[in-house]
Amino acid sequence: MTEIRQVELDDLEDLSAVFKKDGQEHSKPLERYPIAEWVMHPEVIFLTAVSKKPCGFIVVRLAGDEAKVDLLSVAETHHGKGMEQELIRAVEKLTQGFTLKMYAQRNCKPLMTALKNAGFSMKNEVRDLYGEGKHAALMVKKVEQRKRSAPKNSGQVKVKHLFKGVYTNEEAEHAILEKNLQKLDIHFD
Repeated sequence: MTEIRQVELDDLEDLSAVFKKDGQEHSKPLERYPIAEWVMHPEVIFLTAVSKKPCGFIVVRLAGDEAKVDLLSVAETHHGKGMEQELIRAVEKLTQGFTLKMYAQRNCKPLMTALKNAGFSMKNEVRDLYGEGKHAALMVKKVEQRKRSAPKNSGQVKVKHLFKGVYTNEEAEHAILEKNLQKLDIHFD
């Protein structure tokens, strides 16, 4: 069984291994990305798929009405098993009303197939984005806003966050930052 959850600092070593074995060519190793910032920042969705240990992850930055997928990586051993779609569906639940955008390597058939199966369409091609002869496709999907009933009280709206519990928006942001700061303290001590 696969669990989709928020990435924690303890996952980073496993995610680095996934990134190295996802069957894609990367311009730089995962360690050169702002990982700690992604884990800590409340406007970044950083989810992992866990089947005994992390086997895939997705990083999405929210900007205005867009949700930009910076990275989607699934271990090659999990390709074709729906892991990419599970991660995308989890992001869609959190980005209703947003437009998801992602550059994908045109020659990475598992990723292109997963994106098309998830309802993405190609809007543009960027030639040589990943090096000479390595083209990218700009894949886009509008995530529909599901109708929700209005809250009964007119106070702050409660949101269920990926971490256990129900928080107001401000409490959720504070809880995320607090938890991740504690983990960074332990990690760097």
